[in-house]
Amino acid sequence: MTRLRYLIIISTLFVSIPLYGQSNDTLLLQLDKVILQKEDFRNKKYHNIGQLKHRLEEAHRAKDYEQEYQFCQQLFEEYGSFIYDSAFHYAWRMQELARASGQPEKIATAHLNISFVLLSSGMFHEAIDTLLAIDPRYLTNEQQVTRYNHLGRANYDISEYASDPHFTPYYIARGNAFIRKAIAIADSSAYRKWVLTALLNLNEGNTDKARTYYHKVLDEFDISTHEKAMIFASLATLDLKEADTASAIGNLARSAMADIRSVTTETIALRNLATLLYRQGNMMRQAYNYILLANRDAGFYGARQRTFQISEVLPLIEGEKLKLTENQNQQLQLYVIFLAILAALVLASLLVIINQLIKLRKARKTILQANLNLKALNEKLSEANKIKEEYIAYYFNISTTYVDKLEMLRDSLQRNIDNRRYENLQQAVDKLNIKNERVLLFQNFDNIFLNLFPDFVEGFNALFKPEDQAQLTDDGAMNTDLRIFALIRMGITENEAIAKILNFSINTIYSYKNRIKTRSIVANSEFENHIMAIRSV
Repeated sequence: MTRLRYLIIISTLFVSIPLYGQSNDTLLLQLDKVILQKEDFRNKKYHNIGQLKHRLEEAHRAKDYEQEYQFCQQLFEEYGSFIYDSAFHYAWRMQELARASGQPEKIATAHLNISFVLLSSGMFHEAIDTLLAIDPRYLTNEQQVTRYNHLGRANYDISEYASDPHFTPYYIARGNAFIRKAIAIADSSAYRKWVLTALLNLNEGNTDKARTYYHKVLDEFDISTHEKAMIFASLATLDLKEADTASAIGNLARSAMADIRSVTTETIALRNLATLLYRQGNMMRQAYNYILLANRDAGFYGARQRTFQISEVLPLIEGEKLKLTENQNQQLQLYVIFLAILAALVLASLLVIINQLIKLRKARKTILQANLNLKALNEKLSEANKIKEEYIAYYFNISTTYVDKLEMLRDSLQRNIDNRRYENLQQAVDKLNIKNERVLLFQNFDNIFLNLFPDFVEGFNALFKPEDQAQLTDDGAMNTDLRIFALIRMGITENEAIAKILNFSINTIYSYKNRIKTRSIVANSEFENHIMAIRSV
């Protein structure tokens, strides 16, 4: 991570390079840097939203419904591509205020906003119904362009979602018809006319014309960061139509950066970028990180179609990431084997040196005791001492060398483990606490299970009188009663298996189940059938 941050910082020195001249490596490094700043951008947006909400409350208290309507419009614009639920809430409130005032123009505007959030969340047919129900007489010319644009986008999105050779051309043709209507009434001096023209050419297969119009907008108009994100994503689509994967990656990186800077969570850039990097096969870490971030953004916004699209590629990328991890584990095993061999060599060397020292001592004693030829003995003794000194120096030298190598290998191994997210292995061993681990196991089980079965507690309590119903703890954990039948709901029905998981005896589990079923308002024989009927998300 430290190295990555360093590279990201270095990459910022090249911000002044022209946008279209940057390499993909530079763009991806810049994208990683922008991702690290994501929370900062989001916090600024929350700050703006907070100020608008405060003003909205003041207008509501003052019963200034005109101001309240305007602040709802501003909050809708803040939330439009950020959080579906909130955007829908303020669009709906605008509708209520407009109906109360009896102003058809404001009602039409509110319906236009509602159609946008429905479209962004993947509710395509509901969005189309809402758009077709709007009376265009009460829309401004710009709003009519927006209405036709939304109708065109809805049909394009349905065609992509359906991905059917029979229906896709039909929906694309419908989308093109609506976009032509938008172009016909759009202001020629405004950028939207050229964006719509580019979009039409893209869907009609006129890639050169589409690219020309998109670059015209980028070069000649001062557009928002969000608009730039959409244009770069469209340019990436054109690149892929022309089999230019490298350019597509660059444009998707630019689009993703613009999405993050504009705090847009209803987006396609990161998902498509992750897919391309996965297909290349040599940038699996980035692909994995980007698809996870795209999945979190889709869930954060509430975009059903984006979540579905991500779910098709996420398992593939996770599978490749798993293979990469397995390869790294194999390399780690090779390091361990090499270290063991090296340690064995060190030990063997020590034994050889000790054996030689023993022999030298015996030779010295023999020479001293013989005393047959003092000069010869002295020469032999001098030679023996020299040999001993050489062996001792060799011993310490090779030992020091091996120790240094061991230390270097250990440090290298540690760094490799750290870089591959194994940095907490040693701490985990040192801090191993079975009781805490079991508590953590239960907490993790509870969190995962309740995410899978959010209505489980409600469904479980429906089988009991109010005074016998179970409650979650203050920190959201399940008690033993809930946990036993949560395991049963997960398909673990054997008392022995449940007892082993919960660290109880089989008799204890049997007693718990009988006691719980006895208190239930349904027959004991039907109790577990009711538990199994509780649905997951």
